[in-house]
Order: sequence, then structure tokens, then C-alpha cells
Amino acid sequence: MRKHAIVLAGTLLFCGIALLVLLWVRASSGAPPSRAFYYWKTQWSASPEIVESLSKNRINRLYMRFFDVNWDEIENFPRPVSPLRF
Repeated sequence: MRKHAIVLAGTLLFCGIALLVLLWVRASSGAPPSRAFYYWKTQWSASPEIVESLSKNRINRLYMRFFDVNWDEIENFPRPVSPLRF
């Protein structure tokens, strides 16, 4: 019985080390994360300050909130609320 416990412990140790190595290799070989900003305001103007900040911080994507949606109880239909103005 003791021999089985030692074999089991060795197997678990080997599997644990193999899992850690695989996770480390996977984490270190991936592409760097992409940077992005989310713009929540209702009016957009591409001012030089905003464009410079995006460029300086190497922002690849800009997510923009175009409008919120509310349900119109009378017409039973979704309606945009506060659309983004350019």
C-alpha cells in the first residue's frame, strides 16, 4: 500500500510540474495585448489632444458609445436615447 502512495505522489508531482511548465510557456509566447479606449461621451470631436494621446499611448482601437436603448412602452419598440453627435 505504501508503494502505491509513493507512486501516486510522484505521478501527481510530475503532472503538476508539467502543467506549470505548459502554462508558463503558453503565457510567455503569446502576442502582447492590444490597447484600447472606450469613449462614453455623447459628443465626439477629434481634437488634437485626443488624437495625440491615442497615438502616444499606442492605442489600436477606440470603442465608442453610439447610443443607449430604451424600450418605448407605447409603441412596443426599442428607441435610441442620447445618440452620439459628431
